Amino acid sequence: MNNIIFDLFVRMLRSLPPGMPDKARLARTMLGPYLQVQDVYIATRYGTFLVPSIREPIAFHLLVDGVYEPTVANFLISRLDTGMTFVDVGASIGVFTILAARRVGPAGRVLALEPSPHVFPYLEHNVKINDLPNIHLKQCAAYDSNRPNLLWWEAPVEHFGMGSLAPQFHTSPIAVPGKMLDDILIEE
Repeated sequence: MNNIIFDLFVRMLRSLPPGMPDKARLARTMLGPYLQVQDVYIATRYGTFLVPSIREPIAFHLLVDGVYEPTVANFLISRLDTGMTFVDVGASIGVFTILAARRVGPAGRVLALEPSPHVFPYLEHNVKINDLPNIHLKQCAAYDSNRPNLLWWEAPVEHFGMGSLAPQFHTSPIAVPGKMLDDILIEE
C-alpha cells in the first residue's frame, strides 16, 4: 500500500463517526501492515503528534478518528477558557496537553507531568512541533510523597500510554522521580 492509498483510507475512516460500531475493526483490516510502523506523525484537528506506535489506542484513534477520547476533548473545550491553568497528570504524548494549551491561549498555562522515560521525549517533541510556549513539562510521577526513586513499570511500545506504578506487561521496574502535586504547583 502506498502513501496515497494510506491517506485515502485515513480520510475515509475519519469521515465515519468516532465510536461507530465495527469502525475500529474495519480500520485494523484496511491499515493492516501499517499498524506495525513506529514513530509516525499524525495530524489532527488539535495539533500534530509524533507517536511511538499506531497500534496503541491513543495513536490508533488519533489516526482513524482525528481525535482521541472525543467526549473528554469536548468536555475540556467546554470548560477551559483563555487565561486558565490546566494540569495534565500522566500526559503521555500530549494529546490533552496540546488541546488545553491551544484553548487557554498564550495568557494561560498548562503543566504536563509524564514519568515514562520512553514517552517523555515524545511529549517534549510534540510540544515543540506545535509551538506552544505556554506548556511547562515535568518528567515525574505525581505521588503522595516526594521520592527520588519510585518504581515504574514501562509499557511496551504498542501500549506506550499504559505505563504504571504497579507491575504489568511482565517488565522489570525502573526508577522514576515521584513528587507531590502540591510541591510541583508551588515550584511552578
